[in-house]
Amino acid sequence: VNILVELVDRRNNCLGNHIIHVESTFTSENLQTFLNSLSTEPLKCKFLYNSERFKSSFDEIIGKYKLEIEQKIIIEYEIDEGNNPEESLELDSPIASLRYHDKNLYVSLYFSPVEIYEVKDKLEKKCIKKEIIRSLYYSEDGMLGYKNSYLINLDKENTIIENVEISALLSLNTKIFFGTATGECCCFEDKVVVLYQGKYKVQGIYKNNNGIHFVLENGSIVIFDLETQEIAQRKHDFIVTSFVNLDGNVIYGTSESFIYDTSTKERINVDLRFIKTMLNINSDLLVLTNQYNLVIFNLSTKTTVNILDFQEEINGVVVAENNIIVAAGRCLFRYNLQTLIS
Repeated sequence: VNILVELVDRRNNCLGNHIIHVESTFTSENLQTFLNSLSTEPLKCKFLYNSERFKSSFDEIIGKYKLEIEQKIIIEYEIDEGNNPEESLELDSPIASLRYHDKNLYVSLYFSPVEIYEVKDKLEKKCIKKEIIRSLYYSEDGMLGYKNSYLINLDKENTIIENVEISALLSLNTKIFFGTATGECCCFEDKVVVLYQGKYKVQGIYKNNNGIHFVLENGSIVIFDLETQEIAQRKHDFIVTSFVNLDGNVIYGTSESFIYDTSTKERINVDLRFIKTMLNINSDLLVLTNQYNLVIFNLSTKTTVNILDFQEEINGVVVAENNIIVAAGRCLFRYNLQTLIS
């Protein structure tokens, strides 16, 4: 279907306004190609419809806003300067994971020991730990690291648990709850106790009310009651890939193009599939990542605020002070948070 589109130079500092006839299957990438054909040098632009980031096709806009085919669609555009990092650091080894606590950024590397950076105006390396660690977990007793069936306290430099496989972990007072890739839901205090034997990978663990919730890959939620020691289960009809706990309101990331709000039972469409990481900036703004993309999403308005694309796989993201720090490949990228959301 042929439609009429007006491209509006939002800040009057780029390539001016243009009226074009295009197919409804036209995407933001096609608009980028059109503008580049008018420019003497390559441009990186962002496009907006109704003040919402446009990164799909006109067919989606027409369907979402129930527009008539004859209606002119106005797309604003501007140079995308806000998506440049304030700082980038290339490390000696590919990055495995990130954790942030008390102004310290813990960086685990595949082939080198853990590095710790202080987050100020710039990332300043404080020290290097002895251990090579794949996964990092926060506990009140210090930062924990897991590799090759050992769980280690990096700060105290002692081994906590041996001969375990860990895919997710939650430290709560004197207890450590963890799950495995084969579906075991476990608790460790003086020894490892298997609370429940599932069949699918444990993706994450969180505490809500008086229960410890083990999130399994197939959509099952195994709930261990801290008072009664009883096990309950819930099952969803989608694959759960990640979650974020917003003061008791848990949002699930999925393998499809939606997130699931457990309080409203609502499926909320997002511009991302296979969401492997979810973080909250505040009660409204979420950070979502998959393998190569990062989306800042407004939960209240159900709109995409910004999208970042990476050439290397994203292996970690943290919100640190007024920064978003992303690990992709062997590089750390530090972005100014206010710039990304403005």
